[in-house]
Amino acid sequence: MKKVELISFVLALLATIGNLYLIKGSELILVFSICTLGVIYVYGGMNGFQNNLRSTPTFENQKTAFVYRLSGYSMAIIAIGVLFYQLIWPGHRSMIIAGSTSCIISLGALVFMLKNLKLTDKKIIFPRLITWTIIGAYFLLTPQINWVKMKYNNHPSVVESFKIMQNNPKNDSLRNLFKKSIKDIE
Repeated sequence: MKKVELISFVLALLATIGNLYLIKGSELILVFSICTLGVIYVYGGMNGFQNNLRSTPTFENQKTAFVYRLSGYSMAIIAIGVLFYQLIWPGHRSMIIAGSTSCIISLGALVFMLKNLKLTDKKIIFPRLITWTIIGAYFLLTPQINWVKMKYNNHPSVVESFKIMQNNPKNDSLRNLFKKSIKDIE
C-alpha cells in the first residue's frame, strides 16, 4: 500500500504541474491519482494503518482505531478538496476546511495518546497527517484566483470571466461563461 500511495502522490504532483501548464491529459491523471489517494486513505483509516489494533479489543485500541479512521477520512477529504480546487469545481473550500479541521483534531488526539502508541504507529500516521494538514492549509489560505491566474496567465479573458463568476458564484450563466472562455482557448 505504501508504494501505491507514493506513486499516486508523485503522479498527483506531476499532474498538478501539468495542469498548471495546460498539458492535455493532466487533468485525467490528476483525477485518477487523487481519487486513488482518497481510496487508499479511507481504506487505510479502516484497516491498513491499524493492523496491530485487531488483536485485543480493549478500550485503548478502540479509541486509537477511531482516531485512525478519522485520520484516514480527513486525509481523503482534503485530497478530494484539493482536486476540486485545482479543477475549479465548486465545493472545494468546505471540503478542505472539514478535512483540515478533522486532521488537526486527529493530530491533537494522537499527541495525547503518544504514550500508548507504538513507534511504528507513529511513523505510519504522523507524517501523513502533518503533510495533508499543511497541504490543506496551503490550498485553504491561497485564494483560487491565484491558481487561475497562474494556470491561465496567457489567457486574460479566462481570468476575467473567473473574476466575474466569483462575484456571483450561484449564477449559472456566469459559470457557463467561464466554461465557454476555457473552451475557447482549447
